[in-house]
Amino acid sequence: RQSHVEFELLNMQFRYNSHTVYQTFANLQDAGRRAYRNFLLLDYCFILFFLVVMAAITLKLTIPGSFRTIVLGMVVMRAVLDVLENSILIGLLHSYPQQHSFWANLCSWFTTFKFIALYLWLAAVVFLLIRKLF
Repeated sequence: RQSHVEFELLNMQFRYNSHTVYQTFANLQDAGRRAYRNFLLLDYCFILFFLVVMAAITLKLTIPGSFRTIVLGMVVMRAVLDVLENSILIGLLHSYPQQHSFWANLCSWFTTFKFIALYLWLAAVVFLLIRKLF
């Protein structure tokens, strides 16, 4: 954040495009790109932690069966998409200033689907909590 006032983490945006990726990289400058790469590497730990927490909540709220399997699938899908997103961003940072529009756009789709999986999981948790209460 110190490298550029208007910096916004790409992996926290619902949708972006390759121009946004490379504009962000350009705005960050060398030190900011290194810091962002380090943040993405550290984010793998968060992905694992979030996967464990989401799975534990799911197992606590569900009974064995197909619904549990579907909800756990959303948990795993969110984590896999997050890993793919981070891995592509790290690769794009590594090859910068060379630009790979296909990979940058694909990364954005992984980010979007990651958020959709998270929102579906949250909706399932709310549904399960309401069902337990009533």
